Amino acid sequence: MTALVAAVVAAYFGGWEWALLLLLASALSWKSGMFSTLAPTLCWLALFHWSGDRRLYFPFAMQFAVQAPYLQESRWASWALVAIFLIIRVFQAATAGVLALELVVAIAILIFMHALRERIHSRVLAGAIGSLLAFGGLAF
Repeated sequence: MTALVAAVVAAYFGGWEWALLLLLASALSWKSGMFSTLAPTLCWLALFHWSGDRRLYFPFAMQFAVQAPYLQESRWASWALVAIFLIIRVFQAATAGVLALELVVAIAILIFMHALRERIHSRVLAGAIGSLLAFGGLAF
């Protein structure tokens, strides 16, 4: 129920893209409980709503992708979320250059965070680091 309420909030303040990704990430963690991740999720959503900067959708998405292996014990969930993110970005009419940059940054973040997985045991902390790295990647 909490994920559904969060998705409605995401749809209202961000749009269908934000709600869809939140629901898909919630589905990955249904048994594990993703609810501790709602604070960083809502922070990215609030920053987007306040600034109107559509690029903030990238760190929003990456925090879910980085957390996915902690919930599914598989890296494929991360790559699936990145693929869904990129498909949504195509629907948003992102240019090929922007999509390529987001893909390269996403790959680098997922590889880096996978290497740190043995040291970072908190999926929320990992998601926060991954989303901040994605935010930094927006500078390129």
